[in-house]
Amino acid sequence: MSASPPEPRPSEPAAGEIDSLLADQRAALQRLFPLPPRRTPPRRRKAALAGLLCTALTALVLAMNPVYREESYAAADQSVLGVRLADGSQLDLERRSAVTLRWRLRSREAELHAGRALFSVSPAYLRTFSVEAGSGHVVVRGTQFAVSRRALATGESLTVQVAEGRVAFFPAFGADVELLAGQRMHSVDGRPGKVEPSSSEAATAWRDGTLIFESTPLGAALAEWSALTERPLRAADDIAALPLSGVFAVERVDDFIALLPEILPVASRRLADGGIEFVRR
Repeated sequence: MSASPPEPRPSEPAAGEIDSLLADQRAALQRLFPLPPRRTPPRRRKAALAGLLCTALTALVLAMNPVYREESYAAADQSVLGVRLADGSQLDLERRSAVTLRWRLRSREAELHAGRALFSVSPAYLRTFSVEAGSGHVVVRGTQFAVSRRALATGESLTVQVAEGRVAFFPAFGADVELLAGQRMHSVDGRPGKVEPSSSEAATAWRDGTLIFESTPLGAALAEWSALTERPLRAADDIAALPLSGVFAVERVDDFIALLPEILPVASRRLADGGIEFVRR
């Protein structure tokens, strides 16, 4: 019986074919079981975390806008105070006036406690300048304007006069008002009046002891005199809105009292507390 022929043996792949097959297998395994990303070396990771933390803290501090310096100024009874501020702005305080300045990272803020102040603001685009004055506040970037805060028998009077540039006035009640150079507005108890023309001299003349009234409500004008002198002057409610115009020297208050009945239909009467009230004639 003859032996059966041997079964044929499969041929072995060449060396180049083996390399190609191994590469295909590696690629398939990498797709099925991807390797984890390479870990950042400890030093680089710490530096990255420190950078992120520093950025977050900086953003938090800027958002909080903290006060880093505070200054207070007050003018004496008989003199005007002028102060050159750290940012190059100029502050002039009328006699018997007081203000507090707060320097923040993103803003400059002034609080007028009483009296009148003239602000000549140095521009700083990223640091706004604002003035709080009781029943309203003013926001500005670079200009010259005066803010007057007076006590009335019926509440509080606030006057904003713009000599240069423009400001935004935000009253306690009602919409904000934009005032341009040569304009002013009186506000009583947070309720704004109408925007009226006003000369730059009217906003600054008080530094030389002169009061300029341009159709100013009588009640507000008398409040100006009362704040600057020791003579309490008041207007009866029914004449408080009468417009008063004229140029007067602060030191001559007696002349003003005698002259007022010749300018307006009013009469004066002395009160028990030593003050003078003007009533309709």
